[in-house]
Amino acid sequence: MNNSDPWWGESSIPIGHSMQLDIGFLSLAIENKGKEWLVYSQYEADLEEFNNRIHKEVGQFAACSYKDEARFFVNNDSDLINVKPVLADRPVVCRPLKPIKVSPKSKVILYVSTPIWLSLNLVSEESTKLQEIASQRLSDTWFGPSTMQGDLCYASLTNGRTDLNALPLLRHRAITPLVIHNCTESILSFERVSIPVPMLSVFKTENGQFYTESVALTWQNDNSLAKLKIGDQQDNTILVSGPRETAEQGQFIRAFSAIFK
Repeated sequence: MNNSDPWWGESSIPIGHSMQLDIGFLSLAIENKGKEWLVYSQYEADLEEFNNRIHKEVGQFAACSYKDEARFFVNNDSDLINVKPVLADRPVVCRPLKPIKVSPKSKVILYVSTPIWLSLNLVSEESTKLQEIASQRLSDTWFGPSTMQGDLCYASLTNGRTDLNALPLLRHRAITPLVIHNCTESILSFERVSIPVPMLSVFKTENGQFYTESVALTWQNDNSLAKLKIGDQQDNTILVSGPRETAEQGQFIRAFSAIFK
């Protein structure tokens, strides 16, 4: 495939054919055996050479037998698979390489990226979801003040860049403009911030980069909660998939951890 072509969307995989899709650190193979579909996947080593890897091919070849295998039996003869980019099903807790400090009565805009999930759907009169697979393996993390209070999330590292033009093109990740507003008289210093990605949509730009709406977190008290506001769609982008959950504007969410004043 041409590197500028979208790796996602609908693909026809006739019976006896397979599709090989390599995106970032994920290697994925899908095989059509009539009313049985096989999905093989594995994650490659966390090396720079795989970071922006894109390869897609459909043909009459044996699917690669990767580490993870799933079998799906269906009641229709459709040969259309739709690979739909979506966001994670749980919040993603981003850890900056260094703690972030926001001065009193100040705000900062950080551009953070999180991995895209691939939703595999068999297209017919009624779409059938087969599986969802993350484009990059993320570890689980508990985010909250105690083992009794908190949420199960995914963990990810971030550079937390302030210059959007400094971000490389990563076609398997979605960029979120994160606005952190410190309304208190204290310095807000934190080690981790939770991005409510289930409440966000996926948009694409002309060059294939994915974006979400902006997320504004307003810190008003000396605790881990922040007032949430989901912004508008970024300019010159097209909607790819909607949010998993409905956000209530102005609600308070658990946003920061390891806060120091």
